[in-house]
Amino acid sequence: MAIFVVFFGAVLLKDSPMNAVQMLWVNLIMDTFAALALATEPPGKEILLRHPQHKSAPILTDVMWRNVIGHACFQVMVLILMIFLGTTKNWLVYDYQVHCLQESSLTGSCEVYNPFYANDRYYSKKAVEQWNTRRPAFDPTLLAKMKFDGDEAVPREGDGTQKLLHYTLIFQVFVFMQIFNQLNARKLEQHEINVFKDFFNNYLFIFVFLLTFIIQMLLVNFGGKPIQAVPLSITQNLLCMIVGAGELPWGLFLKCVVPLKWFHRLNVSDQPGEPALKAASMVSTLKKSSLLHRSEANSS
Repeated sequence: MAIFVVFFGAVLLKDSPMNAVQMLWVNLIMDTFAALALATEPPGKEILLRHPQHKSAPILTDVMWRNVIGHACFQVMVLILMIFLGTTKNWLVYDYQVHCLQESSLTGSCEVYNPFYANDRYYSKKAVEQWNTRRPAFDPTLLAKMKFDGDEAVPREGDGTQKLLHYTLIFQVFVFMQIFNQLNARKLEQHEINVFKDFFNNYLFIFVFLLTFIIQMLLVNFGGKPIQAVPLSITQNLLCMIVGAGELPWGLFLKCVVPLKWFHRLNVSDQPGEPALKAASMVSTLKKSSLLHRSEANSS
């Protein structure tokens, strides 16, 4: 999912919504922390009622395919809506229409895009004129910090732009979706509806869950330029948590509504195919024949 966000943003937005540091943190959450939390889940008594699996059983079951594809679809839909509709009618952020701050005189293509932090180009005459025509649609907090000298604005370095706020919200929502999806990963089977069952039996899972949440809040609100994030308000953080918690009802929807037969053909077996079996049989026959000839030669 993180790769999709970066690729999608680079192709359509000419800019990635997440930087390298954020990608590393997301990778740590989805791989290391999640594995540590879920692998230490104590076995329940119902595991003794399961039938043994045949050696030819697929590695990825129908349930796994349903969860992987289903939750990926949910996260893709949420991120696309946030990326393209986040500035519509100031839904998430104030509309930053000055996307290109400097165009090439030869090709007409954009040379300088809207930055994450305000600089002299952000406060250029062209930009300020467009901001003035959009009052009060533009971020009033940043606009209040501008010092005007006639039609020109005095540059002020380091102020976070609405673009930075927009991408910070995307990063926050994306991480919260991974955090809440860890709860779905505790109970995967079709009949396991309650993902909070035996929740307090694994204190390491609770510790990892809370630790991930706390670190994420610290990164966003105090990370600053190294993390490329701007502090969010209580309302914005609650909104991100609510959207991320949407993973829980979506997981219930997948279990109760989406049939497993849709994913049956996607099963991947760890058993070799027919050509591989024939090749292995031929190699085994040749080895036996070679050993037989050697033993006959030694005996003679």
